[in-house]
Amino acid sequence: MDMKRVWYSLRLWTFRSPFKRADYLRKHHVYAAIGTGCSFQSRKVPLYPNLIQIGDHVRMAGNVSFLTHDMTHHVLNKYKNGDLRENVGCIRIGNNVFVSSGVIIHNGVSIGDNVIIGAGCVVESDVPSNSVVGGVPAKVKCSLDVLYAIRKLHAAYPEGMKLREGDFATSEAAEYLWSEFDKKHPSK
Repeated sequence: MDMKRVWYSLRLWTFRSPFKRADYLRKHHVYAAIGTGCSFQSRKVPLYPNLIQIGDHVRMAGNVSFLTHDMTHHVLNKYKNGDLRENVGCIRIGNNVFVSSGVIIHNGVSIGDNVIIGAGCVVESDVPSNSVVGGVPAKVKCSLDVLYAIRKLHAAYPEGMKLREGDFATSEAAEYLWSEFDKKHPSK
């Protein structure tokens, strides 16, 4: 790891706001492109960040990994006494995308606009716009329109209830959510 990448990663730890992390990365041209209104929970800068383009209003949860490269050429070269070079490629993420926690995005992948990527996904191929993907490997589960309709029918908590106090659920919200949870999952 070169010192420039180490410095950028260390600097990201000084920002509490995920929006300020994105602003810092954009200002210093760490990635090929970062649009406006983005947020990064992660504080690590991947190898070859200049091979990654990120559109506007992209939210990245923690522990998202960009695999712009792989090291399999070392194993293959040893196996066949070959001279293969490192496999590298670009990654592009469109506008209005949420990348959940623990997602791994491989090189050569293009993610469209208006996409939700579920937690723990391994994205090995392109993701079409207006879709929700999940699984390993990631597959389209439904359209954004279908997810919107489902969420409208099944709200997690009543309208008007205050959900948060800082990073904690309010007492009222916690009591309500535990009550609903216990209805679906009664104690034995």
